[in-house]
Amino acid sequence: MGTMPGISTNQKRCCKKLMERIFCKSKDEIAPLLEQDKATQEDVKFHVATTNGHKMLEVCRCVHDAKITVGVSHRHNDVWYQVQSIVENALNEEETTLTETVETAIGAIQWGENNCPSKMPSSLHQQFIQLVEKIVTANFPQFPSQETESIEAYLAVLQNSILKELMSTGNCSNPALMLETYAKCFDKCIFSQLHKAFERNLQANDLFMLLFWVANTYKSEQLMGHPAIKDHSLKNLDSVLCSSWIEKARKILLNTIQIKAEGRLENILQNEFQSPISSPANGNDEEFIKLYVDTIQVLNSSITEAKRISDSLTSEVETICCQQLLIFIQKYQGHVKKQNCSKTKKICEEHQFRIVNNCCHLREYVEKIAEDKTDDSYKIAIRSLEETESQATKLLLQGPVHKLKIGFKDYFKKEGKSIEETINDITELFRRALPMKKQMAYKIVVDKAYQQTCLEYFNALLNSVYNRLLKKWGNVEHRIYQDANILHRTFENLSPGVENHVGLICRVNDILKTKDPEALKLDAAVYFSNNPEISVQQLSALLKWRGDIPSSEIRSILDMCSKVVANNEVNQTVAVRTPLWLPFCCCAEED
Repeated sequence: MGTMPGISTNQKRCCKKLMERIFCKSKDEIAPLLEQDKATQEDVKFHVATTNGHKMLEVCRCVHDAKITVGVSHRHNDVWYQVQSIVENALNEEETTLTETVETAIGAIQWGENNCPSKMPSSLHQQFIQLVEKIVTANFPQFPSQETESIEAYLAVLQNSILKELMSTGNCSNPALMLETYAKCFDKCIFSQLHKAFERNLQANDLFMLLFWVANTYKSEQLMGHPAIKDHSLKNLDSVLCSSWIEKARKILLNTIQIKAEGRLENILQNEFQSPISSPANGNDEEFIKLYVDTIQVLNSSITEAKRISDSLTSEVETICCQQLLIFIQKYQGHVKKQNCSKTKKICEEHQFRIVNNCCHLREYVEKIAEDKTDDSYKIAIRSLEETESQATKLLLQGPVHKLKIGFKDYFKKEGKSIEETINDITELFRRALPMKKQMAYKIVVDKAYQQTCLEYFNALLNSVYNRLLKKWGNVEHRIYQDANILHRTFENLSPGVENHVGLICRVNDILKTKDPEALKLDAAVYFSNNPEISVQQLSALLKWRGDIPSSEIRSILDMCSKVVANNEVNQTVAVRTPLWLPFCCCAEED
């Protein structure tokens, strides 16, 4: 500055005072250069280059404030040369923190833009960004290459170190510019490292962890979305980098989930194939519920994790899980059929209860996760489970129902045997199954047994002779009501809250007692509609059993019943008349 011609004594004095105030430790360090007017261009370069970033900027400001009129272009070029040198030196400084070195470089460049943009080298900004990327990359935490190293721990270190650096920019002279530069560089480095994750043999839980971190944590208040920095950091993130990484991770995850589900479900089946079928199992034992619990657990673990990330990912995961479950169900049905056809091993009652239990729980789960209920594979799966459940229930009730038919036949023809004794074999089945009373299978089989008992009672009633029953019991209608109440109480005791099925029996009296032809048609239509388990032939047999209805009227009633039921014209809420002399019948309570 001392060698610059055209600078007055007052201007030199102004520069001297500014520099003394800003960066000189001693007046003696700079006074000789100004007062003796002997400083050379090399001296200026030396002093500019050896001061730190902030001091260098203030030197430049002194030059500007002194209103240099001679040699401006030449001196500015010298200054820019030093700016570039300081940028390089600052970014390669190892003893200072990254924030401090970058702050020095940013400050130098910013001053140049504000004071003489026309002289700003066009490549300096790009060079600066490249240098920042270089030093950020060199100091960036590397993704663990060893399979045994924790990904969760790496993400925690990554998150803490980045947030610490970003938050430290608040003390800089230009935090906005610092944040924007940092955010871009960190964003690029983060996804560069996360792509290395795909080189490892990642499990589904690793991929879920990474996806959750990228999709939620990364832009949240815990990192880039922190309230103190989000205005500058979020807008400088590259959405393409993020979305392309997520898409690749998503594809790998879905493939991993499919392989995992297929393998684990196959293991569950193999364990089931090896389980004993002829020895009793306690209904409260883990083995009794193991198959469906393990199956649902395998699939639910992936669906639950997907829900933490996004609805679209959840839908894709549910689709894969549903597909694997449908394959599993078909294999399970084939296994059960094979067991039932075995002539060497007898299947115990408890195992059949277990099959029913598995089927009803798996059916509920399929209905829960299947999105398209019209899909053929869904319908096949539901039908397979229903068939398997129905077959197991049938095998459970086969022996007791056979004895029940014989018992009801004797009940209506012979004296001395009570209704309780007649149904003893079927109720005894559930007394043996009491350890399984809390299981869904128990309630299902009790309900089915209740329906079957009422149907067998109805069939046996139709095969009896009304006049003989009248002679035997006196009041046939009253005896039927009594039996209906006993049956309902019996099954209610076995399974509290069981659905009332004795309407099939006690409503017979409405058919027997109604004299008006039109009222009889209505009663018959309601009866037939409310009891889909009976056929037109059985309804015809009931009308004939009364003994006083002409054949032509029976045909008319049956035609009307078929039409109104087919057209769904019957109001099933119509209250069927209940005899006043039996107000506490379970059928009356149903109304």
